[in-house]
Amino acid sequence: MLADAPVLLQCREVVKHFDISGGFLDQLRFQAGRPRRVRTLVRAVNGVSFDVRQGETLSVVGESGCGKSTLARTILNLYPADGGEIRYRNQRIDNLSPKAMLPYRVKMQMVFQDPYASLNPRMTVSRILEEPVCYHHPGLSRAEVRERVAQVMCQVGMDPTWADNFPHEFSGGQRQRISIARALVVDPEFIVADEPISALDVSIQAQILNLLMDAQETRNLTYLFISHDLSVVEHISDRVAVMYLGSLCELAPVEQLFAAPRHPYTRALLSAIPRLGAGPGPKDRIRLSGELPSPLHLPSGCVFHGRCPHARARCRQEIPKPVQLSATAQVSCLGVEEGWL
Repeated sequence: MLADAPVLLQCREVVKHFDISGGFLDQLRFQAGRPRRVRTLVRAVNGVSFDVRQGETLSVVGESGCGKSTLARTILNLYPADGGEIRYRNQRIDNLSPKAMLPYRVKMQMVFQDPYASLNPRMTVSRILEEPVCYHHPGLSRAEVRERVAQVMCQVGMDPTWADNFPHEFSGGQRQRISIARALVVDPEFIVADEPISALDVSIQAQILNLLMDAQETRNLTYLFISHDLSVVEHISDRVAVMYLGSLCELAPVEQLFAAPRHPYTRALLSAIPRLGAGPGPKDRIRLSGELPSPLHLPSGCVFHGRCPHARARCRQEIPKPVQLSATAQVSCLGVEEGWL
């Protein structure tokens, strides 16, 4: 049971903001007749907390711009966190220097959304795959490195004889297989997959999903899977985390979340899934009113209250705290906390 598996990754009140104030003159504002220096922050991630257990797939979903990719890159310390703690196997990693992070780079890998942008166009596939092995495992001989690369290429469905080709000579699906091979070649434990199939054809998406699931089974991998395709998320996930405007709305096992969502935003999100036959019809879909707030100026209280059909006065004033529904589920909603939703 995954509920009994050890916790691999812990995120506690993770915060990531981006300063887009510009230079000194750009920050000057006149207030009450006096010049003041004002910073402009994009509040991308705001106090997100969750655990990821070994061997599970935790998917993160939400609208574009809700902070999914920023959260993923902050977890891997590609972006330095501005607050909170991130622990890997109970060791804090968010405050480590680039040099101190090197042992964790082997254990934690990332598959990016655009495989062509994440692969060096001047390097052949063999060089792309051999480089991380040589860097992290300098004791391996040249023959051992080539053997490991050939094994990983076979595992992801690539012919090892193609290793001397360049990325532009492959299709989008093949390039994504190369990206996955690059992540697997150092034998990691934890992989962040940032919308790895969104740029691919539907038939290729199924192949890449099956590849990821097979690799998880054979290598005992743990995934943080980021996607906006809820049908894919339902297929691949053990648990699902729903984000809205940098905040975590709901976290629950996939069956529980899709069968009985508790947060109003989760209900609206799931009602928009197109289905054949069964499922909500056009009249049953929840249509949110209002505009999506800007992360430059977050609303007071619950960030969703401006679009929530159930919002009350308290929702406009108080930021909801996570309510633990079970050992594996939580929701941040004042209506659930008070029992009227």
